[in-house]
Amino acid sequence: NDFMAAVEQKGGHPLFKIPGWHLGLQRTGFMHCGFLGLLSCTCGDLIYDLLLEGHYGPKYLSEEFLMKSAYASLKSFLRGRGRTFSHRCFTLATINSPQKGNFPTLLTKAHDVRMVISWLAWDTAKAADIHTEKGKRRYAIAWAQWELCRSMETCGRYVVGPALERICSAASHWLCLYMAFSHEAVSYTHLRAHETKAN
Repeated sequence: NDFMAAVEQKGGHPLFKIPGWHLGLQRTGFMHCGFLGLLSCTCGDLIYDLLLEGHYGPKYLSEEFLMKSAYASLKSFLRGRGRTFSHRCFTLATINSPQKGNFPTLLTKAHDVRMVISWLAWDTAKAADIHTEKGKRRYAIAWAQWELCRSMETCGRYVVGPALERICSAASHWLCLYMAFSHEAVSYTHLRAHETKAN
């Protein structure tokens, strides 16, 4: 609705002048709404949350150093599985500079986000607080987004029948976890980021 209103204010996009055409007819690309959309937000937030919890090293170390430690963990994970990653390092800018008050978002290519999703499903299970409520929720969302990707990647050429049901179920599960986690994550990571900056 916001997009359509903005288009109308600017004189209208040519597509809107075609009789019967509606924005709802536009096919949604999972690469942009998923890997470069919500999934990049959850990945960035999960990485920064683990960093702030001391998962990648003692908290007295600089966050930039801890990001390098996170990257080393990712590369080790991918190397053992024959996978690649285009970025040569992790920096705070890679996750949208959350120390400046920005929401943590993984700013990489769609393929890289997919690799991070697999890594986080494995890495969140190793967190020291995995037995706490927060650690379990973090792991749950990391695993759910991996399941969503896998359900789409293994569905075959045509998304029908059981394959469609699996995708819808995985998407609903992940989205419910994301909505519950994001409310906590937004306030938590921003508060921790400001505390870290103040110290």
